[in-house]
Amino acid sequence: MKTWLMLAAGLLVAGTAWAAADKGAKTGKVKVATPGLIVRIKVPEDKTYGQGKVMRNQADYAGIPLPCGKEVPMPEGKYEVGSVTVFQEAKDENGIPVTWSMTTENGLGKLHDFTVKADETVVLEGGGPFKIKVDLKFWPENNDSQSKTRSDHPMQGVSIKVRYVGKSGEEYVPRLMKGRNDSPTAPQVRIWAQDGTMIKSAVYSLTLDMPAVGIRSRSTNFGGASWTKPVNFQGKFRVEVVPYAGPFEIEKQPEDDWKEFPPLPK
Repeated sequence: MKTWLMLAAGLLVAGTAWAAADKGAKTGKVKVATPGLIVRIKVPEDKTYGQGKVMRNQADYAGIPLPCGKEVPMPEGKYEVGSVTVFQEAKDENGIPVTWSMTTENGLGKLHDFTVKADETVVLEGGGPFKIKVDLKFWPENNDSQSKTRSDHPMQGVSIKVRYVGKSGEEYVPRLMKGRNDSPTAPQVRIWAQDGTMIKSAVYSLTLDMPAVGIRSRSTNFGGASWTKPVNFQGKFRVEVVPYAGPFEIEKQPEDDWKEFPPLPK
């Protein structure tokens, strides 16, 4: 049986627990309409579904998955989403069928929460095509006078964070899973000057320090890269992300999104 079919079977089991919600309570329905989209919702630990209470380890970040493509009866109320994962079946570079997936971190857009009303159906959608989002944090900040190594040669740089954004604004970490394993291929980050010169290029990293031609990765909870501006660099720059997303469709970045460093702190 394919991985995706086994996953769907497991979610149907979870769906039966939702369908067995408290009898007598007013209920509506929730439907995850996007194929391959798994929405996990947070539930108070003392909430009862079916024949038992939701355990604490089911009610934290990961949450309880809603079965995809089915209308699930749920009691009235507001529900908060813990995370979203998108799956897609495709062949790898060796022609072997595999299930690819990406998962959100923090940013959930319109999928952050939803409200169930009696006799109504809430439809949840997400997934691709995906847009590339690049967040930049410049340093030193304007109030940071400690970042100058010498008064005549102040250091400036930028931290770079990349996300793939789905149709409901949910933000996926650019780390692909192939089955249960991390994909070994990561996006590339390139810095361009306005005259068309590529200043630097490096592999985007989520977990390891990987110095590469002036861009270094940053070991944080979200990963990323950072670039130290050469002392003689002037003008604007653009960050290009060359994505690696397996079978997922990623839209091309605009080529006119130019940035410039803020004035140095005085």
